Amino acid sequence: MGIKPHFTATATATGGWNGHAAKNAAVTCSVTIGTRDAGGFGLAVKLQVVDRELPQAKLEALAREAHERICPYSHATRGDVQVHLMVVGA
Repeated sequence: MGIKPHFTATATATGGWNGHAAKNAAVTCSVTIGTRDAGGFGLAVKLQVVDRELPQAKLEALAREAHERICPYSHATRGDVQVHLMVVGA
């Protein structure tokens, strides 16, 4: 399972226990390779989460919680891969 479907599942699960499930969220993921400040090359991930049925602040909180507390990809790559969340809610 790649980052995109896994993040979508964790964003939905997060909302499930917070009472604001992002069931209709569309997640677009892009992975790029670029230089690191410490030298060499590294990965960067952009996750765009869109759900026009949830208020912006709620969707931002769900996406952040999914990334910081639940997603195993986020846990495994924390500190090694830059992640930028772009969230578009209602």
